[in-house]
Amino acid sequence: MPRRTLRRLTLVGGLFVVACCLAACSGGPPSTAAPPGDGDGASVESPPPSETHDDPFAYCGAVRTIDAPDGRYTGDAAPAVLIERAADAQGIPPDSEQREGVTSVSWRCVDGRVLVCTVAPNLPCGRADTSEEPNVVMTQFCLGAPDGQPIPGQLTGHNWIHGWWCQDAEPVIAARIYDVDARGFVSGFWYEVRRA
Repeated sequence: MPRRTLRRLTLVGGLFVVACCLAACSGGPPSTAAPPGDGDGASVESPPPSETHDDPFAYCGAVRTIDAPDGRYTGDAAPAVLIERAADAQGIPPDSEQREGVTSVSWRCVDGRVLVCTVAPNLPCGRADTSEEPNVVMTQFCLGAPDGQPIPGQLTGHNWIHGWWCQDAEPVIAARIYDVDARGFVSGFWYEVRRA
């Protein structure tokens, strides 16, 4: 074998041995992950505050924005003060019988503010369904329905932002009935409330 070829083989073999040793010492191949904040311009979010709160106003002031209270909130699920403020926000007089119907609320935080939604059978406090595709139950309903027949809410689901009816034995959108806020909730059912 020519001496030049032998030298090349020896050099390649030596480099291979060095590479194997480096991999063994590092416990595996080097990471290809980009350092935080590099590449796509994404910034690293700071960890959430670790303190807990039993007051919804203090809690929202700390966490700023969250769609439902998490483990950092330790108070009542539906605080009495929020139930009172929800009735006030809807303009229900304090001595009204209607006020007795406000017994529970969903609440969330947006930019440090407290927003509430009165829990009731036909009020969609959860995220709105913005889909423009009918579900299977709606499709079955329209198979034997006349044109212009409205599809009842118990079939569409009350969190849908569209009203539906039947046309040519198929469900079609009749109108948009709810607006949605930036977080995906029906804006007309949520009220900002203050401590006093």
